[in-house]
Amino acid sequence: MPNADLDGPLVDFNERTKQVREIMAVVEAASRSPGILTTSRAGIDLSAINIRTANTANSMALIFLASGFEDFIREEAVQCANYLMDKYSGMPEASKHSIRDTYWIVSRERLKFMKSVLVKKLPDAALIAQVKTVLDALDGFVVKDDSTKMSTNVFGFHTNNFRPNVVAEIFGRLEIKQLGAQLSDSAKLKGHFGVTKKTDCEIKLLAKWNEFYDRRNDTVHSLGGSSGYAIELIIGYIEFFELTAEALKGVLAKTLETW
Repeated sequence: MPNADLDGPLVDFNERTKQVREIMAVVEAASRSPGILTTSRAGIDLSAINIRTANTANSMALIFLASGFEDFIREEAVQCANYLMDKYSGMPEASKHSIRDTYWIVSRERLKFMKSVLVKKLPDAALIAQVKTVLDALDGFVVKDDSTKMSTNVFGFHTNNFRPNVVAEIFGRLEIKQLGAQLSDSAKLKGHFGVTKKTDCEIKLLAKWNEFYDRRNDTVHSLGGSSGYAIELIIGYIEFFELTAEALKGVLAKTLETW
């Protein structure tokens, strides 16, 4: 069975946050020095870039940061599930029962989005193949208790924003508990918040995480350039999620060693 590559998703996420920083910095520089950039593309006047453009870029960066973080969470969950395939048989029975039940519950939720196998009123072979894959995995893992038959991307599926309670739920499906408390053991996160106690770090961690998603949701529903967030605020969120992602990778690596 495949091993868990916990480093790969973190590297990808950090590359995406690097790009977000660069994009915001380019727009900021152009807005402060009109005419610094040129383009041969028709209908685009880069000398017109101004604070309104920068506000829009920063708002887009906020949304892109959320998307990148959620992709990171999904991929880390997949990597843990890959490892679970091989270690499942040696887990305590109660954990195995819980994982199978959770797999069934999440699979049912995913199936709601597969509303039809018809395209232009005719059965579609690709859609039917998707249904077969899902049903074969359910039969193999949930019914027959064969972990090699599970579809590992099930564990990272969720329809809500990836607030801390949602991320805790996702990794709870893999029997990884008390995620907030474990993340708050990170020395870097404690340093970020200027605290020394894990309990104080957890309070600040959850508050900032939820604050970010409040702002992300407000931005999605009112995206425009008349007002926006300062680049320093977005960079602060980027730093926070980079530290959170690094801490999560450490928590997962430590947990997988116990399987």
